[in-house]
Amino acid sequence: MDKVSTYQYSGEFSVPGLISAFLGGTIIAMLLGFAYNALLIAIPVVYINFFLTLGLGAALGYFSKYFARMFKLRNGKLILGLTAAIGFMAFYFQWIAYFVFLSSAEISFEAYRQNFDLFYRPGLFIELILELNQLGSWEIFGILFTGFPLWFIWAIEASFIIGIPILLILKTPIVPFSETLNCWYPKHILKYQFEHISAQNKFQEEIFANTLNTITGLNYGSAFRYSEVSIYYLKDAPHQYLSIENIFIPGKSNSKKQRSSLVHLLEITTEVADKLMAEFGAKKQSVLNY
Repeated sequence: MDKVSTYQYSGEFSVPGLISAFLGGTIIAMLLGFAYNALLIAIPVVYINFFLTLGLGAALGYFSKYFARMFKLRNGKLILGLTAAIGFMAFYFQWIAYFVFLSSAEISFEAYRQNFDLFYRPGLFIELILELNQLGSWEIFGILFTGFPLWFIWAIEASFIIGIPILLILKTPIVPFSETLNCWYPKHILKYQFEHISAQNKFQEEIFANTLNTITGLNYGSAFRYSEVSIYYLKDAPHQYLSIENIFIPGKSNSKKQRSSLVHLLEITTEVADKLMAEFGAKKQSVLNY
């Protein structure tokens, strides 16, 4: 019988996979840290800087998820630790890029690379931070921020760069992994837009009793209220998994979808999965979409 694990799995893990993910994350943190600081210097607008910080945090989160999938990490605590480390390194690297800019007065990756030894000198790094805090590095409406206000700004920046990736990982749904076949179950979304499920308790009873008939018996949903059926399908696996979400779009001016889970990872036979995908069609999702 196939053994299936998920991100919540806390058993064994691959040490080479974890090391590879960490090295990949380090390289990404180094590159994104430089790019982020270069954009901050090139576009000194506080409003834009705020969104650049959010963008960096989101990018680090998606890269962390990608590395976890690529190197088949299933231990939730290790993934969160890896994500926090990548976020911290990106924050550290962008500071190195900034100090290099202050010393060379130019945005140069070559200068950044040549002064990379600062990464291995935390004592000097702290000394530079303390000195910069006294001199100031932020000015808004002619007001130069130093001391505690500047520490506060830096703390907010750090919380975005490190915290956003962690939040993205925490919100990542459970994804089944076949220990027997040593691979993830790819996610497929049925192309049919099913009706919104109101009587949820009754629906759950029916779908547990007869999955195929319950889904094929659903009507078509509206543009703003419908349900979405996903099938995690892995060829040669003895069984597949099915999830269903209710989706509500508040209005035409707001395209953000509100999702609520009805059924998550219901084990179904391959025969049922094949029939549903053949009847309604299915679109395979990118690993970054789930």
